[in-house]
Amino acid sequence: MNNSLFTIQPYWLGHTWVFDAPEVGLWAEPFVAGADAVLTQLVKARLGLEPRNSSMFQLIFSAQGFPGYHLQFERREEEYGGYWYTSKDKDWGWLCPATLHFFPNGHPENLYIRVCPIFNSCKIDAVSANKKSLISCG
Repeated sequence: MNNSLFTIQPYWLGHTWVFDAPEVGLWAEPFVAGADAVLTQLVKARLGLEPRNSSMFQLIFSAQGFPGYHLQFERREEEYGGYWYTSKDKDWGWLCPATLHFFPNGHPENLYIRVCPIFNSCKIDAVSANKKSLISCG
């Protein structure tokens, strides 16, 4: 059975949120095209977290609703192998083909997300000669 809830730990690198998912070969995979702005607004409002080089949080996401989710997004138009998503509050963002690593049957019709703080987190060294992103969304 596949996971229905996924967890990543986005961190601020340069001028956007990125995440690592070594189990699928992704390193410093960026959130772009509105997804970065949605995450910034959400972590500021829910966690009081400002985007800067030491900033990190936990992002829980699923194609099904779950207790305590913060935002629900609906899939809209396809573009460049990814999809645009919008919320009822008119938040919008594009999710790239890297999403398919978590949802191999295609971009989900709905996406539910929750942000959580990370306590006692270690600093991540996001720049390493051994790390490569298989899919670039930037």
